[in-house]
Amino acid sequence: MTLNTWTQLRGLTDRNDLADFLGVSYKRLIWHLYRSNSTQRYRNFSIPKKTTGMRTISEPNPFLKSAQRSLSNKLSEVYRAPPYVFGFVLGKRNPLVENARMHLRKEWVLNLDLEDFFGSITFQRVYGLFYGAPFNLNASIASTLAHMCTHEGRLAQGAPTSPIISNMISLRMDGAFARLAAANSCFYSRYADDLTFSSSVKVFPSAIAATSDGSLGGTPTISSDIELILNNNGFTLNRNKLRLQHKNNRQLVTGLVVNRKINVRRKYVRNLRSVMHKWEVMGYDAAEDVFQNDFLKHRRTDRDPPSMWRHIRGKLEFLKNVRGEHDVLFQTYWKKFRHLDEALVSGRE
Repeated sequence: MTLNTWTQLRGLTDRNDLADFLGVSYKRLIWHLYRSNSTQRYRNFSIPKKTTGMRTISEPNPFLKSAQRSLSNKLSEVYRAPPYVFGFVLGKRNPLVENARMHLRKEWVLNLDLEDFFGSITFQRVYGLFYGAPFNLNASIASTLAHMCTHEGRLAQGAPTSPIISNMISLRMDGAFARLAAANSCFYSRYADDLTFSSSVKVFPSAIAATSDGSLGGTPTISSDIELILNNNGFTLNRNKLRLQHKNNRQLVTGLVVNRKINVRRKYVRNLRSVMHKWEVMGYDAAEDVFQNDFLKHRRTDRDPPSMWRHIRGKLEFLKNVRGEHDVLFQTYWKKFRHLDEALVSGRE
């Protein structure tokens, strides 16, 4: 399958070939890419970020999304992720947990976040990806693919192709960071725009980062080597999310605690307990109304929010993935959920 996909990709000679490769109409592909206007191709809306501010989502129209999904699937067949890349990678059952496990029980954990990750990847960079090795596509095909994968000259947050393209573009950066980490007794991993370095040495390597006053609680400053690698690869550091965490304090990797074992934050469990308590005390329908009101305050409103039942079930599934199916905490809340659910079904029969 993979060899055949490579053969098909490298054998593309014109846009008709590309349309056949993607399984879409040539005429419709050309119209959507070159004749329609921006508002016909994408729908823009904003959602709250996890912390502060808003994130702009550009969602492609159904035809373009279908073509992008086809391309994404095919590129995923030929992309071989390095062992230190976890986000947007096929075949990883629980990538958040696998990513966090690399940094478990370390003396130090350094978190870096890339500013406007998808937006930093321009049309020219996507064109260069397909025009250069290993794809070596001709200028016409490379340009068409770059048009197909970008919106207003950049990767769109909301396009199915953006995750796999960003991983391919980041390959050189990932290799440079992995080599720098290995040379300084550190481990490196990346999950989308979250970069993590960790080490078991007593003093965190200054070739990676250091605190301004040399203390455990000082403000971290990244090294010139880190800055150079970021600059050479067209990315910018979000300095507001720069954290160097010692084992004596809570250490987080992509939202999971890694001090002694992989775990969720206490806030996660408190939220789960609170929602289930409302269900138990108020009854499902009243608790659902409260949940929907709270949900709309903090989440996107362009789509129907999930039911409280789905919300709880999803949080329980994640808790099981992180702590394990036989974990006491998970089993406690799972049994309570089943009891509440059975009572709900029985009361409506």
